[in-house]
Amino acid sequence: MRKKQRGFSFMEFMIVAGIIGIIVSIGLPIYTNYTTRTKVAEALTLLGWLKDPMVKYYNTWNKWPSVKDVGGKTTGHYTHLIISGETNNDLFYVEATMKSGNLKDKQLRITYVPSTTVWECTVKNVEHPIEGKFLPTYCQIN
Repeated sequence: MRKKQRGFSFMEFMIVAGIIGIIVSIGLPIYTNYTTRTKVAEALTLLGWLKDPMVKYYNTWNKWPSVKDVGGKTTGHYTHLIISGETNNDLFYVEATMKSGNLKDKQLRITYVPSTTVWECTVKNVEHPIEGKFLPTYCQIN
């Protein structure tokens, strides 16, 4: 009488391990890009919350405020620092610097143009820009 086989053979185990390895090698970069884009989205959300208070302060006092002047958050879960400033050509901005990982010290900026009252998302004129592949489409074109 033959004994009934139990469990997997070594060859079956190696085939399953190989298939899992292939799936992980394809999925890991996709997952990493997804989580990085999520971190950038958090920074854009924090910057977006500042748009109205910054413009209202500017229209009232005729000077561009600091983030603290309008009661805004200066940090986030993935955002190390949020600052505001003015460029040489009378454009105002709010800028986020990222905290850690492959975004450490990378920056993203939304710029306010008073003459058109439009905000533009950009990585131009920042010291360490975030790579375009991690930005939303509307930030990549500016």
